[in-house]
Amino acid sequence: MAGWPLDLAPGVRQALGSPGADAIRNLLAATLAPGECGAVYGVAGAQLRLLAAAPAAAPFELPAVRRLASEVLAAPGPDGEPAGRAVEAAPAPGLEWRGTALPIPVGGQRGGALVLLARDPAGVSAETRQRASLLAPLVGLVTELAAARERAGAVEAQLAHGRQMLGLAKPGRDFDEISQAILDVALERIEADTAALWLRTRPGVDLGLRACRPTPGRRPPGPALAAADVAPLLGAAPLACPPYPLLLPRTLLRDPAVDAAVLLPIHHDGELVGLLAVGRGSGGRPFAGGEAERLLELTELATLPIVNACLREEVEERGRQARATRRVARGLAPSTSVEQIFRVTARELRRVATFDGLALVVLDAAGGEVLVAETGRPPRALAWDPSWADTSVGAAIRTRRPALAADLAASGRALPPFVRELAGARAAVTVPFPGDREAGGALVLVSRARDRFGRRDLRLLRPIAEHVALAVRHVRLVRDAATGAEERLRLEARLARAERQATIGRLAGSLAHEIRNPLTVIGTTVQYLRDRLPPGHEHRVLLDAADRKVREMDESLEAVLRLARPLELRRQPLDVRRLLTEVAGVLAARAGRQAVEVAVAGDHALPACALDRRLMEQALLTLGLNALDAMPNGGRLTFTAGRAPGSGNLLITVADTGPGVEDGDLAAVFEASRAARRRGAALGLAVTRRIVEEHGGAIEVTSEPGRGTTFVIALPAPAGRPEGRGG
Repeated sequence: MAGWPLDLAPGVRQALGSPGADAIRNLLAATLAPGECGAVYGVAGAQLRLLAAAPAAAPFELPAVRRLASEVLAAPGPDGEPAGRAVEAAPAPGLEWRGTALPIPVGGQRGGALVLLARDPAGVSAETRQRASLLAPLVGLVTELAAARERAGAVEAQLAHGRQMLGLAKPGRDFDEISQAILDVALERIEADTAALWLRTRPGVDLGLRACRPTPGRRPPGPALAAADVAPLLGAAPLACPPYPLLLPRTLLRDPAVDAAVLLPIHHDGELVGLLAVGRGSGGRPFAGGEAERLLELTELATLPIVNACLREEVEERGRQARATRRVARGLAPSTSVEQIFRVTARELRRVATFDGLALVVLDAAGGEVLVAETGRPPRALAWDPSWADTSVGAAIRTRRPALAADLAASGRALPPFVRELAGARAAVTVPFPGDREAGGALVLVSRARDRFGRRDLRLLRPIAEHVALAVRHVRLVRDAATGAEERLRLEARLARAERQATIGRLAGSLAHEIRNPLTVIGTTVQYLRDRLPPGHEHRVLLDAADRKVREMDESLEAVLRLARPLELRRQPLDVRRLLTEVAGVLAARAGRQAVEVAVAGDHALPACALDRRLMEQALLTLGLNALDAMPNGGRLTFTAGRAPGSGNLLITVADTGPGVEDGDLAAVFEASRAARRRGAALGLAVTRRIVEEHGGAIEVTSEPGRGTTFVIALPAPAGRPEGRGG
């Protein structure tokens, strides 16, 4: 034994300089006699691990040998010493070796076992056992140095991974790059067969799969996880499976062969922002506590780049939203109609939002309208139905609160037709206009994808809805100002006509009385002379012609007097379509003689309108007779009643297919003083206009030479509202 320390010296120098398996093998080789072999087992967690063996071909992986190492670790030491005592073992069945085992003290505890085997039936020599008893503390020191070096390497790797995680927080790193780097580091820190990382890139959305390494031959993990479903199962610490059931990681990783897994939540400010899942395949050993802790440290470090990327994306998104709002504001500034507002808004929203249908609801005290567009279809206009006020869209407009519907089929809320008609509509968001409750509207986005809309869309749409509301108000002000100017001009024109008519009326009244008396004498004289002549007398024809002229002059004087006298309206509720039918019936006989077809068309559901029946019938007969005068050789005369779009005013149209009126005569067709008459009596049309204006309405005429003439009477809307019509 005198030379043994010298033989051991090179191994000791190597062990102190580079502790590890090779150093332990060299120490064993210098200690063992021929025909003997030895091995060192270490304890890692609850597992017994073979650290080194000399020679390597010895059967140290056999269960009987491992059991010998376990026994020495379990045996109590003398006088309560923690190091334990040596254990002898007889050859096991089928094993030709005889062994002995010694405990190895590591840090004052039983940290391993030195197992010696010999083929000699007498077992390991006494000299080798003596050497081993001296070698065991040295092996423990080498093991402790190796563990310290391993811990130092782990700390160094941890620092390197920390620096790598901090480097991921630099600008320019996107989510995909960050996610792949986190997954690569996780697989460097522990041994695993499959792994996946889900992250939430913005508030209010599901966790999305950002990086994965599936088991070969298996499908990749699911693309999205609902945080509300996963968070209650995780808690704040790693979830190791086993001991927890493997169903959750197998479902998440889509791999039923996973036999060991660990799930690590990634939290920020108490909110789940990510999930890391790693697994080992069939027969894989469970994850030890130290491995889970290393992954937990990694996820804590990964929070910084993840949150930084979220904030960076949030800032970029806010910038995109601000730019979109500015573009909408610039595009809406020159808008002159609600239709133009709708087109500009739809164009700009397509750049920053994903949707399949868009609706612009514009309401005022008189009702409202809805402009609708779907993907691949041109915009269309609908009349707002008051019954839609009870739907989810109407409630959002009424309360001035945005409404999100993640799943329209499951919400149970009533929907207006322009939302319901979109095939496959699943989600909708309604952002009402700010302002008073007498006039308002909303932007409505519809999608065929469930859970399409969230808080991000509300942040985008709120400022855009404000600009749209301002543009709508501007268009209304411009329209009202133009309408007011037109109304003022119309009233001024009516005043001028009234003044002219008053002057003409006073003059006509005086002249009528001055002319009517001698005209009566002339007419009586002509009739007296005609009656004295026998039938067939040559002068009787002349007297008949004179009598007709006297009557025509009397009728003209009566028309002048009617124009001069004030009208007294006696209003009563009238069915306008029935009135048109009666007027057409009066004209039917003459129309039949002239081969003119008379037709009545229009809405059958018009409510009664308060009119003076006698005067309105007179006005319509005048227009009908003028039309018949223009079609002596046949044509078509059409009376139509309906509603004016938007205002709801009553429209009565009298159209013929006669020769029309030249533009020069059209401007003066209602003037009582015009000389030229291409159609009917000028005084009759002047009286007709006066009748319409006394009812608070207006009459217009359009004509195309060779195509016919159309008179349109617009009267104030009846008290009843029309039935709402949906798309």
